Amino acid sequence: MTSTKLQKLFKAARNDRPPEPASAFEVQVLRAIRNEKHHEPAGLFEQLSLLFPRLALASALLIVLCLGTDLWVSGFGQSKLASDLGQLSDQWLFVTKGF
Repeated sequence: MTSTKLQKLFKAARNDRPPEPASAFEVQVLRAIRNEKHHEPAGLFEQLSLLFPRLALASALLIVLCLGTDLWVSGFGQSKLASDLGQLSDQWLFVTKGF
């Protein structure tokens, strides 16, 4: 196809009127949207599989937050958290009840 024929076709297409939509086209579209059925996940595992990317991202952010907090707290010289918790749990284990 030569460029002159192509130019003539484009010119004819530009001069042609666009097609008119059918009568009550808007009503038909709205009815089709209302009647459209949405697929809901059936089981627990389907729902979890849909949520997995969000849960994975939230878990990764929580892990990074915990590690950052641990590094930040250890920067203040308060890195004996494990020993303090161990001592506290030992005190709770061997509490005498006034004997």
